[in-house]
Amino acid sequence: PVVPESQEINVSDMNVTAGNYETNGGANEGPAHLVLDGNQDTVWHTDYDGTENRDDHYLIFTFNELKDIDSIKVLQRKSGSSAKDSSQRSVLFCYSVF
Repeated sequence: PVVPESQEINVSDMNVTAGNYETNGGANEGPAHLVLDGNQDTVWHTDYDGTENRDDHYLIFTFNELKDIDSIKVLQRKSGSSAKDSSQRSVLFCYSVF
């Protein structure tokens, strides 16, 4: 069978929620919806008051209709990470599709 070429899913066809997010990050950092805004200068950020539970560092994407997914694209944070090693910025540790 012929496999169709991959196409990006339009962000208007999806919603995103987060386990937690930074509430004092200003306009460019915090809520989950920032991962879908198309702006490389905004980021979803987990709560960084030092008391967060790492078990709630996740995003859930939901779609308006059934979608076939063959890949996930992650844009690494450009700057501002407190991580000493820049390879630790925006790391996707695991994912599930169901």
